[in-house]
Amino acid sequence: MSHFTTVKTLFSNHEVLIAALKEAFGWEAEYSQGRLPLFGYLGDDRSLLAPSNPNYSAPCEIRVSRTQVGHNSNDLGFSLDPTTGHYRAVVSEYDSRHHFTDLSLQTLTREYSRQSVLKVAREKNWDFIEVKKGLETTLTLKPKKAKNVLLQR
Repeated sequence: MSHFTTVKTLFSNHEVLIAALKEAFGWEAEYSQGRLPLFGYLGDDRSLLAPSNPNYSAPCEIRVSRTQVGHNSNDLGFSLDPTTGHYRAVVSEYDSRHHFTDLSLQTLTREYSRQSVLKVAREKNWDFIEVKKGLETTLTLKPKKAKNVLLQR
């Protein structure tokens, strides 16, 4: 059994986080305000363990199934910290070394930022141009040109 640890993030929007998980890793995440339990690699519900057990994990709002994370993985979760309004990544010790490393978190953070900008662009109905060069992505945003409307009397 692998114990779970939490990692502070600056993620605050569940829709953007779920889109970033999909885009960065191809993972389909579940979301529930009712809190989703995390399962270990053998399918055991870690929220049923005593909180004093190092293998315990409280339920999370966002869950990525262990079958998507990798071979012998545990579920990956994101739990909202009500005091900060940010999600904490809930990662097993095993996965922090093999499937969701510091580099993975950096990749997710970069994609979360990109998804946040795209969300605002869509909300404001702006045009955007995206240029990727290696790991660097440049987004250019501009308001859409208003259509000329000729009013006749």
